[in-house]
Amino acid sequence: TTTFNTSGTTTLGSTMTGSGALPNLNVLSGTTTLGNVAITVNSATNITGTLTANSATGTKTFTGLVTIASGGVFDLYTGTAYATPSGYGAGIVNNSNATDSFRAGSGTTTLIGNISGSGTGGFNFPGALTISSGTTTNNYTAGLVTVTGTMTFTGGWTQAASTSLKIMGNTAGAGALDASANTNTVEYGASGVQTAKVATYENLTISGTSAKTFATTPTVEGILLIQGTATVVATSGVVTYGASATLKYDTGTSRTVTSEEWITTFNGTGGVIISNNGIITLNEAKVFGTGAPLTVESGANFETDVTNFQLTFGGDFINNGGTLY
Repeated sequence: TTTFNTSGTTTLGSTMTGSGALPNLNVLSGTTTLGNVAITVNSATNITGTLTANSATGTKTFTGLVTIASGGVFDLYTGTAYATPSGYGAGIVNNSNATDSFRAGSGTTTLIGNISGSGTGGFNFPGALTISSGTTTNNYTAGLVTVTGTMTFTGGWTQAASTSLKIMGNTAGAGALDASANTNTVEYGASGVQTAKVATYENLTISGTSAKTFATTPTVEGILLIQGTATVVATSGVVTYGASATLKYDTGTSRTVTSEEWITTFNGTGGVIISNNGIITLNEAKVFGTGAPLTVESGANFETDVTNFQLTFGGDFINNGGTLY
C-alpha cells in the first residue's frame, strides 16, 4: 500500500476542484492542512505532527484507524472554528498529552469503531456526533470525551470501566447506551434543557442549568450527582436506584429537591449526601430504607424546619458539620 507522508507546512486540496483520495496518511512533523474539498484517506492515518483544516467545505473521511502519537495534534476545529464535517470508519486512538490533541470540526461527525489511547489530551466533538452503526466502545480512561452537539445513537455506545463522557447537547436515535460498567461516568452538563438517554448508568452527573429530561425511568447503580441548578425530569416514572446507589447534591445554589431524583422510599445503601453551601430544601416527607443514611457534609445547608416535612430514618443520620434549618 502506498503511503503519503507529509512534513513541514503542507496544504492538501487547496487548489483541487474535485474530491481527493489519499492512501495511508502519515503526518510526520510540522502542520498539514486539509483544504476546501472532500478528502478521503483510504487506509490508516498516523499523526506525529499536526493535522488541521482551513475550510468548512468538503467532508474529511478517515476510512482506516486514526492514531495520534505522543505530542501529535489532530484538530479540525482550530481557532477559527471551521464547521468541518468528518467521518471515521475504524476508530481513533489518542496517545497525545497535547491540549485538544483530538478535536473534530464543529460540523457533523460520524463514527464507527472504538476510541482509546493513553494521552490526556481528550476527545472533543464540538458539533453533532452520530454513531453510524455497530457499537462504539469508549475505552479512553486518560481523559474526557466531550460531545457539544446532538449525540445520535444510530448504532450503540458502550462506556468501558473508568471512562468519562460529557454530553452538552441532546441525545437522539434508537441505538443503546450502555453506561453500566464499574466507575464510568456520564454527565449531562449544558447550560440549558437537554433530552437525555434512558439507560442504566453507573455514575450519572446532572450539571449546568435547567431540566435534563428522560422519556422514561433511568437507572443509577452508583452515584447520581446533581450540580448547578440542573434538575432531573422523567416524563414517565422516577429515577430507579441500585441496591448500593447514592444521591448526592453538590451545588452552591439553593434548590428544592424533586420527587423524581430524591425518591421515597430511598433504599440505596449509599444514602443521600448533601454537600457544598447551597441550601437543600425538601419538597415532601422522605423515608429512608434500612441501612440508607442521610449525610450532611461540613459547610452544607439542609432545610427541614420551614417546610416541616418529616424524615423517617432506616439508617444513620450523619452531620459532619453542616447547618440544619
